Amino acid sequence: MLFSKMNQINEKYKTQLSSKSTFMWRYVLPLSHLVAWIVLTPLWIKEKGWIGLIGVVAFYLTYLFSRFFFFPLCYVECDDCNLYVSNFNKTEVIPLSNIKSIEDQSFFYYCNIFFKNETLFGKSILFKLPQRVIFISYKSHPKVSEFKKILKNYQHTI
Repeated sequence: MLFSKMNQINEKYKTQLSSKSTFMWRYVLPLSHLVAWIVLTPLWIKEKGWIGLIGVVAFYLTYLFSRFFFFPLCYVECDDCNLYVSNFNKTEVIPLSNIKSIEDQSFFYYCNIFFKNETLFGKSILFKLPQRVIFISYKSHPKVSEFKKILKNYQHTI
């Protein structure tokens, strides 16, 4: 009972860094792409013959691209001391002191966090940032700026 109340208190102070659509990008999009490929392959080959095979191969290559590019995405939250990383199967609490650097590709709404030591997810994680309505400039994404502020405050308290 006490543990669950403490967990609820910690949830209030977490800042979500990754997009709420991470699950969709990681699982739903590649899976629906694969199902469409499986269903459409016989239809395209039957309808178009060998020409349809080119479409099948192109569609399969886009599936492989989406699987390769979106599957490493993680769901990320942070508080004043830790980074909470999940791939929807496993969750790891990583201390902020383990963070080596942050790389922001705000034009594509992605962020890489590199770690000093090996974690459950390797030496780095990739996550999708929430999209802003209008991309105004090449400045850092507001969520990344907020996280860098938290990280800077943490380093000053050590």
